[in-house]
Amino acid sequence: MILMSLSQTVYLLYLRHFYKYFLGSKNFQIKLGGAIFLIRPKSNDLNVVKEIFINEEYQPQLPDDKFKVDTICDLGAHIGIFSVWAQQKYKPKKLVAVEMDEENYNLLSQNLEINKVSAITLKRAVYSSNSMLGIKSAKHKSNYMIDLGSDNTKVKGISLGSIFKVAKLNKIDFLKIDIEGAERFILTYANENIFRNKIRYIHLESHGVSGYQSQYPKKYFSRLGFSVKLRPGDYENCQMIEAYKS
Repeated sequence: MILMSLSQTVYLLYLRHFYKYFLGSKNFQIKLGGAIFLIRPKSNDLNVVKEIFINEEYQPQLPDDKFKVDTICDLGAHIGIFSVWAQQKYKPKKLVAVEMDEENYNLLSQNLEINKVSAITLKRAVYSSNSMLGIKSAKHKSNYMIDLGSDNTKVKGISLGSIFKVAKLNKIDFLKIDIEGAERFILTYANENIFRNKIRYIHLESHGVSGYQSQYPKKYFSRLGFSVKLRPGDYENCQMIEAYKS
């Protein structure tokens, strides 16, 4: 019955917004689960809403049902769907959202404002340093990835350590990472102490990009003392990885 209910909800979501989403040319609002989102037509936005708000793919599967979350960091915040979901679910004392694409970032800011979510937002590309980087469109039009060989669209990078400094973080209870393969730039030796000592739970959508294997993060987190769970992602060369400290 639960699966039937989810299927019906997804079907009704697309049916209700069919003309605006598939045939429209302007951004429009949808209401779901007590939240309001600005969505772009002919984009991946509605699918992201489905994954996060309906399927709750970022719901932690932890043995400890008393999972307390004071600080959340959303890397690859897109248009703010996860940030709004996490705010509703955990009501953290501090929420940080990082997104590198300008159009996504503008919608992120609007969706946070519409839903009265207080957050520190950073228009940056998550990287190993704070240098300028090229970016390019990924598989879906509204998703972007770092392109080190590009001289076109440029955005400023930000390291994991700099995120802690800029946002004045002492720890992160829930770190969500969906940065289209750029996790390879932060799951490094230089960041081992941050992950080992300052981050409690990680939910990563890992991508196999440029020879980087999506299985690698499991080895990295396990070496740092995390318990790790894996499941197949929705896309090719993709793994959903949960890592947590008990």
